[in-house]
Amino acid sequence: MDTSTLAGHVNSDIFLAAVQQEGVTVIDVRTPEEFAAGHLPGAININVESPAFASEIAALDKEGTYALYCRSANRSRLAENVMIADGFGRVFGLDGGVTALDPSELVTGSN
Repeated sequence: MDTSTLAGHVNSDIFLAAVQQEGVTVIDVRTPEEFAAGHLPGAININVESPAFASEIAALDKEGTYALYCRSANRSRLAENVMIADGFGRVFGLDGGVTALDPSELVTGSN
């Protein structure tokens, strides 16, 4: 799958296939508590509602490919817009958020 052409929010089938590709960083933009309750394996947690969000995003490689998700897609859309405005070129999100996924796709814990 060519993730360089992905933009906006995509359905769960496309999202799950894309995050399996080498070089895609998966970011859960929910709160740490939500992240611990269930997240995609390998995802990192950068809370879009945290005051530290901008500095945490600034530490990322703007040339990278980023797959974002939250609970319903509202916060991931916000994060996507912020990242694009900051010069990130390859950012896409999960339409419907984790509610669009089978719960068996998620793992629990803080890592």
